[in-house]
Amino acid sequence: MMDDDQPSIVPGRDDALGVFRGHGKEPVYCAAWAPGAGGTVATGGGDDCAFLWKASDPGAPPLALTGHTDSISSVAYSHDGALLATAAMDGRVLVWDVATGRQQCALEGPGDSIEWVQWHPRGHVVLAGSADFTCWMWNGDTGACMQVFSGHSDSVTCGTFTPDGKGLVTGSLDGSVRVWEPRSGQASLTIQHAGGMFHSAGVTALALSGDGNACLTGSEDGGAFVSHPGTGRVLGELAGAHGAKEDAGEGEEGPPGSGVEVVGFCPHLPLLATADTGGKLVLWDAATLTQRSVCMHSPGKAVVALRWHPSAPVAVTGSVDGAVRAWDCRTGACVAERRGHTEPVMDLALSPDGSRCVSASDDGTARVFSLAP
Repeated sequence: MMDDDQPSIVPGRDDALGVFRGHGKEPVYCAAWAPGAGGTVATGGGDDCAFLWKASDPGAPPLALTGHTDSISSVAYSHDGALLATAAMDGRVLVWDVATGRQQCALEGPGDSIEWVQWHPRGHVVLAGSADFTCWMWNGDTGACMQVFSGHSDSVTCGTFTPDGKGLVTGSLDGSVRVWEPRSGQASLTIQHAGGMFHSAGVTALALSGDGNACLTGSEDGGAFVSHPGTGRVLGELAGAHGAKEDAGEGEEGPPGSGVEVVGFCPHLPLLATADTGGKLVLWDAATLTQRSVCMHSPGKAVVALRWHPSAPVAVTGSVDGAVRAWDCRTGACVAERRGHTEPVMDLALSPDGSRCVSASDDGTARVFSLAP
């Protein structure tokens, strides 16, 4: 665990291997690392621009991707690294040829800002959730709309294709999770609050297990649940780590709990992870849903990003305290801490081999760090 008294920002310290400053003074909201060896890094920011640049040489001239008219909220590479999708608060998703930086197509339709964008695990199909309560699916090669998923009654804050690519699951601020049939556009089932056994506030984070048989979700109210996306059955609650704290005394309301920001299934061990706005990353036993470790960041500083090392049981996190940290999931120990940002980390991506990461920050930079202990 980290020392509760550690400073949020360490003046003068910079562990970065390289710094990308193409966004100027505007915040960098999102980052992605291309699959495969020798790939590029993509960033998007408050300057309405995205960039493709080399992690090995952040100072080299990047490819500037212009076309959005509002801040870019999410960037994602296709499974083969050939295409990049950029999603923005202008309600549009643009698809780019990574080799040339040329815009391939514009994906139109949503009536409000895009919350997230993702590619199909094996094809050039793009999925995006919108603040207008809908989720859209397009052909990433042609720009043709393939399906619109309507049914949520608030922003679609999170979502993903199933591991086999045959279905998709979304979560919303309406407190529900919906499983969709891509061909018909209909929800095959809806998981929502009933008898106290699901979220009573907006769903903010969602992840599927590697076999697609379990869905982990987190909520604004600090709740976290595991459900089965095939049956809709709620399998259990991850209780006691993030939710409302105990009352201070009779007739006195205790301090509020922390909302869950990110969740995930460890690909190497039977563990789950949840992280919150209060600075905690909690590791859970997947079989018993009991706590294994609490990994404390700076208290009160939200953990906003969680990524898994591709070949080791290590979780890498980015925090509002400006630091990137790597945690050994077997022990809960912090095995690396990297600093250099002067403002909060907003997003995080790992290199394909897990040796490095890139972090996007409110300070207008993206920094590349080594994750070696």
